[in-house]
Amino acid sequence: MPNLLETLDKSDWQTFRFDEIAHNISKRVEPGATDLTIYVGLEHLDSGSLHIKRKGTPADVDGIKLLVYAGDVIFGRRRAYQRKAAVATFDGICSAHAMVLRAKPDVIEPRLFPFFLHSDAFMHRVVDISVGGLSPTVNWGHLKVEEFLLPPRDQQARLAELLWAADEVGEKQRNVLDSLRASKKETLRVVFEPAQTEQVTIEQIAVCLDSKRKPVKKSDRSTGIYPYYGASGVVDYVDGFLYNEPILLVSEDGENLSTRNLDIAYEVDEKCWVNNHAHVLRITDASRYLVKEYFNHSDISDYVSGSTRPKLNKSTLMEMSLFLPPKEDQPEVELKLKRIDKTIEGCEASISQSDKVKTQLINQIFSA
Repeated sequence: MPNLLETLDKSDWQTFRFDEIAHNISKRVEPGATDLTIYVGLEHLDSGSLHIKRKGTPADVDGIKLLVYAGDVIFGRRRAYQRKAAVATFDGICSAHAMVLRAKPDVIEPRLFPFFLHSDAFMHRVVDISVGGLSPTVNWGHLKVEEFLLPPRDQQARLAELLWAADEVGEKQRNVLDSLRASKKETLRVVFEPAQTEQVTIEQIAVCLDSKRKPVKKSDRSTGIYPYYGASGVVDYVDGFLYNEPILLVSEDGENLSTRNLDIAYEVDEKCWVNNHAHVLRITDASRYLVKEYFNHSDISDYVSGSTRPKLNKSTLMEMSLFLPPKEDQPEVELKLKRIDKTIEGCEASISQSDKVKTQLINQIFSA
């Protein structure tokens, strides 16, 4: 990617300690002793994003929290490598595993400050000085003395305007993506509406190929070119394969069967190896794509057993009922949905490119 700020002259830039750049707002509050209605935990912050799109309430949590005011930045000081730092647009409280940071306007333009926090210069430094094993955390005492190079104050407003314009492009694209995903979800709801579908069991439309599966311990695997699949996708690449035909993999066990953070069914057309954490189906009498979509967008909790480690047994899977469009309609329905998928993929690619441009701009500005 070309240098987007080739004319940026840093010869007159100055270095500042972090406590000259920002205040650490450490006002503490008990969730039950405040009239504020918004709580933000680290789980509500998205990596790499300046925007808070999810919130909780003080009633959701216990223990001491931090006060945060509109315009402050909530920075995830715990596991800083997750790169969580977002601007509050409200008054509320936040997790004590965060820092509430407020720009010192004499040194840094408040609208530029959040982008500085997302720079490699800042994030890499924070990771380096974090302490602790399982949950490395940065402390204010260590962070405040770190020094960073900043542009002259009279240049910062222009740089902030440029970066917010780049951010706005990505946010508009994300809004389009949300609309596309909502459109697909509604289309799937209609497609799988029981009144307009035929009820079939997996056993009627598929052959189970689980008997060919073979788990291999990581220490016993030989690295190769063939994907090694588990419950939630590719986990490794090995030097052999067990399957060489179009198949549908369905998660057999694991937390994701309950949380559904990832797809539980995925199509595979390449030579591959599958361990015993994914069921293997050869779809014989239905659209493999529509069966996959049914699994990924339907509630199958009634078929899943176990709480500590949820499991979808083979016998239960084969007896599972699906509601699919009439077979003669399936090719047209599949084509319609795949058109939406293609549009979604294009939008995701545009977002990725926009994010790369914004990240490059941030790092060109704040690199030493």
